[in-house]
Amino acid sequence: MPLLVLFLFPSLLLVLMHHISRRAGEDDITRRNDFKALSDGQKDIISQVLGRLQIVSTDVQLEIRASQTVVMTHLAAQDASAQQSESRVMRRFDALDVVTKDAARANHGLTSHLQYQGKESLKHRLLDALAFPEMTERRNMIEGRVDDFGETYQWIFSSQGGSDSWEGRHGFVKWLHTGTKIFWINGKPGSGKSTLMDFIYQNLQPHGLGFAHLEKWAAPRPVRLLSFWFFRPATSVLLKSLQGFWRSLCFQILDSDRTLVDKIQQDAGHSVPEALKSCLQIQGSHTQTWTDAELKSWFIYLVTHSGYDYCLLVDGLDEVTGNRQALLDIVQEIVQNSEKIKICCSSRPEAPFARLLQGYPSLRLQDFNFDDIKEHCRKRLDGTRAVVYADPIARRAEGVFLWAYLVTEDLRTAVNQGDTEEDLKLRLEECPVGMNELFTLLLERQDKFYAKYPKPYLHLLDVATKKNEQASVLELFIASEDQDKVRSCFPVNLEKDVDYLAALTNSAVDFEANLVARCAGLVECTYRGRGLPDIVPYENLARMRVLEVRFIHRSAQDFLIESESGRALLHSCSISEQEALKRLTTASALSFLSDDYGSLKSPLHFATYLREESWTAFETSIADNLFSAEHHRDPFKFDYLDHEMTCPQLSPVENLSFYVAMWYDMTAYLASKLTEYEPTKASTVAGISMCYYINNRRGYFRMAKVDFIGVLQPYPCHARTLTLQCKFRVLPVRDWDTSHYVTAGPLWQHLYLALATTWFRYFSDLGRESPEVSTVFDFIFSSCKGEELDLECRILLIAGGRWTRIVPAPDDDKDDADGAVLNRTDTWGDVCEFKIRMAVRGFAEMSGSSVDFLQYSPRGLDRFFDIENSINKTLRMAFDRYRLQRAFTVHNPAAMECVTAILNGHLDDMSSSEVAKVVCFQDDEPWEVPYDRDERIRFIFSKGRIHGTSCGEWEEWEKRLKAGIFDHDFETDPEHDPILSEIMTRLRSRWPKEPEWAESDTDSDEVAFFLAALSALSDDEDAASSAQNGRTDDDN
Repeated sequence: MPLLVLFLFPSLLLVLMHHISRRAGEDDITRRNDFKALSDGQKDIISQVLGRLQIVSTDVQLEIRASQTVVMTHLAAQDASAQQSESRVMRRFDALDVVTKDAARANHGLTSHLQYQGKESLKHRLLDALAFPEMTERRNMIEGRVDDFGETYQWIFSSQGGSDSWEGRHGFVKWLHTGTKIFWINGKPGSGKSTLMDFIYQNLQPHGLGFAHLEKWAAPRPVRLLSFWFFRPATSVLLKSLQGFWRSLCFQILDSDRTLVDKIQQDAGHSVPEALKSCLQIQGSHTQTWTDAELKSWFIYLVTHSGYDYCLLVDGLDEVTGNRQALLDIVQEIVQNSEKIKICCSSRPEAPFARLLQGYPSLRLQDFNFDDIKEHCRKRLDGTRAVVYADPIARRAEGVFLWAYLVTEDLRTAVNQGDTEEDLKLRLEECPVGMNELFTLLLERQDKFYAKYPKPYLHLLDVATKKNEQASVLELFIASEDQDKVRSCFPVNLEKDVDYLAALTNSAVDFEANLVARCAGLVECTYRGRGLPDIVPYENLARMRVLEVRFIHRSAQDFLIESESGRALLHSCSISEQEALKRLTTASALSFLSDDYGSLKSPLHFATYLREESWTAFETSIADNLFSAEHHRDPFKFDYLDHEMTCPQLSPVENLSFYVAMWYDMTAYLASKLTEYEPTKASTVAGISMCYYINNRRGYFRMAKVDFIGVLQPYPCHARTLTLQCKFRVLPVRDWDTSHYVTAGPLWQHLYLALATTWFRYFSDLGRESPEVSTVFDFIFSSCKGEELDLECRILLIAGGRWTRIVPAPDDDKDDADGAVLNRTDTWGDVCEFKIRMAVRGFAEMSGSSVDFLQYSPRGLDRFFDIENSINKTLRMAFDRYRLQRAFTVHNPAAMECVTAILNGHLDDMSSSEVAKVVCFQDDEPWEVPYDRDERIRFIFSKGRIHGTSCGEWEEWEKRLKAGIFDHDFETDPEHDPILSEIMTRLRSRWPKEPEWAESDTDSDEVAFFLAALSALSDDEDAASSAQNGRTDDDN
């Protein structure tokens, strides 16, 4: 059937077309016949109408064409205007794009800068912890000596060949550019080893005489120089111990190679020592003490992973205290385990050193320094009759520079005294070769008057050195004066006692020369760090204050201690060590009182070593004067000390006095003050002093010294009420502010909370560091029998937990059942609080289970929220697992969940403004450092709940809201959500203002016009499309 239709369809179509054509022709014939049948009048009328219609049609066509022209002209003008507007808008968009890209680049640069600053902050934190002020002290002492004979020391870098040449004799240059492992410089005591080592140090710096040789050895890697100078007479223990050795070397390597910080943080090979890695992490350790083994592992890692090779100079191996063999083993281990480092070291040729180091390249300094000694003698004697003895002195010195120096100075003095040629020759011939014998001879040659009326200079200096304290010329001057006269004239206000100061300065004329002469040249005077001001009222005293007295050499002090004649000299003045300390305390106190820029450290350091039986009312008055003067100079000095409480019942000066006395272990001062006071005040002073001692970690970990607690225990009544003003710092050490509140309670409660804070802070260390802790706990525990054994107190989390304290409940809690939060000012509003109940327990039972968490107040709000029992149990377990300073940070997820649950449990009670305050608390002050910010618990509001987050998650949440992306966290926009509206209001106050171009009215109008034009064009296209569709439908 379909095939038949297809076959017949063309025929049917032709028939149909023929039919239609025939019908059309018939219709046309019919119309023509009808028109012919009309009358002539009708035909005229129809013709006229058709003519008129043709004219109208022509007119209409003309009007249409004119209208088309007008419309097209208008549309062309509109199009041109639209194109111009579009061009302006596009230029604006291009400008916006440029600004956006610039902002993105700036943001990337800022982010990179902040990341760099964060790394630099961590690096400098570690460098500051490793460094110590005396690190370059020894090298600075001998720096000036190199200038005196640096030209002659150039033989050490002579590169001329031959067995008779300098290089052929010692081989140092060859070792520099080809050798490895160790080069040993040895020599007699006083031969100038340290001076030579310093000359080598200076000339192994870039552009120095020997630096090219080091570069040749290290090529193709760059090379750096490390150094350490052991010095046994130093006042700092770190200059004569392995601890200082490792700290100094690690500091130098980290400071010279900037790539190491990134390598440590990335730890690609998982080989970074844990303690080192922790110090360079944001959440890492902030400790500043490490064991020698830890520092040694740091050094090995740093050398191995550094991009440099190293040459290490170690001076004075024989001056280390303790186990010398341990240092020798370390030196050998360093060079055996790494080809990137070699060591040049110096020491006396004593048996342990000779036995281990004689197999390495070495030189004996006394075999090479004849010309150096001779040149030095010639310079010192030049212009005098004794210059002819320069060569004989150098020959008789046998390589001992110190011997030549002392003999030369003796001859200079003899020439100035008018000795004849025979006298000079005889003096030189009588000088023995041995150093101790020479020291004895020089003492015997002293002016007979000096021998008959000795001064205790050497004994005072020896005592000061043994106590690791430096003595100034002024302090030795005052300490050697008639002490009865000094004490009788000790001024209450030294600044106004013009007569006393004038008498002192007149008697101090030429004292330095007299000091050196009376000590037979065994001491020298060198300037301390600061010089004299341009105008000074008492010039002699001021000059003596900045001059420091030292033994000229370690062998000089050894002579005084080890030889019979030296010991006799020390005791010739018949004063004991305690008497010497009393004199030094008085002298140092006078020096402090006469100097507006003086430090309390020196007089208090000497006073620390005074025993109670030696302490008198005069020493008490000295200490009182010191504390009063310090407070008068800076009334806010106490606010900068590391303390957290004062006692309103005592004056500011008394609070300062007892805190500093605790810091310096001045038990004799405390005992004398306690005997002065009536029982009530004595109990208060003893109580606050014990609180100071326990609250301070430094004091707490020294509890092996039971004297402090032992001195205080007889005085306080543990049931007596003690009022404390608790202070808390919020800003960092510079420009900080404090806020406080007052609380009163039995003394035992204050002591127990102080111990509890320390226990929860350092519980992993207490048993190891302070075995007396349990005794103190039990002592307080037994003191509170019969008292209420549950304490109402608070945990304060300051600056996001950076500082954390357990404190007594303020007095306001006793009158207010709800308990108001602490008075948070704008400068310290960054405080969270927990109201807790703590059960009083002994040391063995102390744990987080002894704490009940009752209420919580987040930062930003001024009220507490109750804590449910289930949350309390979780908090107790979380609190028990972490140290106090990290218990409420992002490191403790359980605690973060708990505080979030507390807030959500009271969400219906919180206003929109309160929710916004909790999640938008401004804590990004300029002083804040990265590792503080990243440890804090942050809060965001999302999907109708508060969530605890980290800093990074909070910033992502803020970015979404800033970009107007609300549907991720909220169901509607700020106009319809009051919480979101409050949050946006607070966030906008933090955001920077829009750029100027975004605020231009003209630009906004043009953008609006362009958008409207686009909309109109879209509407026209839709209408045209609809019309076209309509016509098509009609046609169909």
